[in-house]
Amino acid sequence: MNLKYFFLLVGCLSFSPATDAQPYEIGAGLRLSEWYGVSGKYFLSSEKAVALVVSPVSRGAHISALLEIEKPLGSTRGLFGYAGIGPHLALWSDGRYNPWWDDDWDGRDARDYYNSSGSRLNGRLAVGMDMIIGIEYVLKEFPLSLALDWKPGVILWGNPGLILNDVAFTLSFVQ
Repeated sequence: MNLKYFFLLVGCLSFSPATDAQPYEIGAGLRLSEWYGVSGKYFLSSEKAVALVVSPVSRGAHISALLEIEKPLGSTRGLFGYAGIGPHLALWSDGRYNPWWDDDWDGRDARDYYNSSGSRLNGRLAVGMDMIIGIEYVLKEFPLSLALDWKPGVILWGNPGLILNDVAFTLSFVQ
């Protein structure tokens, strides 16, 4: 997806008329994809929400905090489109000893394997920005929402690059 289409959708969502109140106040659920994890969303107003997405990656975690704009789509009650942007932080092990796993690296006992700093907890850090664009359907009969989104990102520091393969289906319990 081209970046100009992302900003075009954000613009359209910003100026579309509100035909429904915010879908819920708070939600938490499972994000199912290659970048699986958990997600939470809290509405600040009828159109703006903050979302937190935590995904395990390479012996660590990728954490995204997103400010989202959410607007009703068409005349279908409970159907919303959303787009947002925010920072991410990724923390992971450097491939050496990590107390969360009982690894045996290079044929050595993990308890005896130290990294160059002499610390068993040395790891890696990456910082970047994520965008998100998606659709969400809030069920009327049950406190559930179903969402499908794409969350591309750019890593600015720590291991520069792009993350383009984060397409996910999310099932959330909402209140």
